[in-house]
Amino acid sequence: MARYGLLVTVIVMAVLVPVFEEWVFRGLLLGGLAKHIHFGWANLAQAMLFMAIHDDVARFPFYLALGLLAGWLVKRYRSLLPAVLLHVLNNSIACWLMLS
Repeated sequence: MARYGLLVTVIVMAVLVPVFEEWVFRGLLLGGLAKHIHFGWANLAQAMLFMAIHDDVARFPFYLALGLLAGWLVKRYRSLLPAVLLHVLNNSIACWLMLS
């Protein structure tokens, strides 16, 4: 934030990162895995990888739950948009809390 400022930091953390992560985890990973294995296992696998990349052991249960919910949203609505919006909301709240 010190280097690029508040606005750029918030845009990256609250918008760009969620869009990219949803495309990778729910778009590519979940979409690809679900073609070969049962959706439940595919959803669990992508959610566990999502949890692992965040490398925050104290919040692992939260990341796992967020990944599972996002995966379910993609299946339910057949679109990445609901998962992206959930992720944007989550990261926006996290940014707001860090700035408070």
